[in-house]
Amino acid sequence: MDLPIMALVVVHGYAETGNIFKDIIPHIHFKQIHNLELPGFGIQPPPQTYSLPAYSDFIHSYLLQNNIPSAHFMGHSLGGYILTDFAVKYPSKVQSLTYLHSHASNDSHERKKRRSEIAKALEKHGSEPFLKLFYEGLFKPENIQKSPQTLGELFNLGLNIPIKTLIELQHSMSERPNLVQEIGIQSFPVYFFAGIHDPLIPLEEIKSQSQQMPNSQIIESDSAHMAQFEDSKTLIAHLNSLT
Repeated sequence: MDLPIMALVVVHGYAETGNIFKDIIPHIHFKQIHNLELPGFGIQPPPQTYSLPAYSDFIHSYLLQNNIPSAHFMGHSLGGYILTDFAVKYPSKVQSLTYLHSHASNDSHERKKRRSEIAKALEKHGSEPFLKLFYEGLFKPENIQKSPQTLGELFNLGLNIPIKTLIELQHSMSERPNLVQEIGIQSFPVYFFAGIHDPLIPLEEIKSQSQQMPNSQIIESDSAHMAQFEDSKTLIAHLNSLT
C-alpha cells in the first residue's frame, strides 16, 4: 500500500495573498507545498459567493484537480476559519490542521458589531485608510520598527484586493458558526499556533478552545498576529515536525 504524499496546504488570511508565506516556504521540508491564492484577492478571479463554505469547497476542488488525496493544512486567521468548515465537511482529507493565529469558534457580539462598522467604513472611505491601520495592528510595535518594508509590502499588495472582497468577507466572518465541538471530535491532530501578544485572538481564548478539544495542542509564539514574519523560526520548526 502506497504511503500518502507528504503535502502541506497553506491558506492566507483576510486582506492578504499567498505572499505572506514566501519567507518560510523555502525552509519547510514537505515534499509538496501548495500555497493557495483564494478567489477574489486580486490574483484569482472573484468567486460567485464570498461565503466561507464556498471557499472551503474551492479548496476541495483544488485537491481534486491536483490529485491530492489528503494533506496537512495550515490557515492564517481567515484561512483558519475557512479550513474549519473544510475540515468538518471533508475530514478524510485532513492529516492535521494548524490554526495560525486562528480558531474554530464564532465571533462575539462585540466582534460582529465591529465587523459591521468596518464594512460600512470600507464602503464610505475605501480600503486605503482601513488597510494602513489594519496591518499596523497585526504586529508587535517593535517588529514594525525592525522591518518597515514588510508592512509596506503588505499594504501595497492589499491595495490590489477588490473592495467588494474586503466588505463581503467581513460579513461572512461575522456569520460563521461555532465549530469547536465538531473539530474536537475529529481523529486528526489540531495545533493552535498562538501569539502571546496577539491583539485579535487572545491566548486565553485559544486555551479555552483547546481545553474542549482532546485532539489539540497549543504552540505559543512570541509574536502578535503574524508569526510568519515575527517568529518564523518557531513556525518553521512546528511545520517540519509534521513531516
